[in-house]
Amino acid sequence: MPPPSPLEKDGIELNIIKSPAPQYPRRALSSSYAGWVNVSIDIHEDGSTSNIKAVDASDMKVFGKSAVKSAEQWIFEKPIVPDNTAFPITRTYKLTYKVVK
Repeated sequence: MPPPSPLEKDGIELNIIKSPAPQYPRRALSSSYAGWVNVSIDIHEDGSTSNIKAVDASDMKVFGKSAVKSAEQWIFEKPIVPDNTAFPITRTYKLTYKVVK
């Protein structure tokens, strides 16, 4: 699976240093069902995360839970941002599920 990609482009760089691939749901995998999930995540000043939720998906019932479980394990580098930046910084990342044959 490709790495998660941020949807916002505001000039603040937030580097993910750990992002385990989501578990491909069995019923989707067995039928080669592909999809995507947009996951919203709050990133704090120390790189920790909170308030992780699936906000949009091609099929929320199939892929939503797997995407959130994966994002809960993400670790970010401590963000380097302008002094007036308010934390947490909320970002939305797209996770794509695609069966590679």
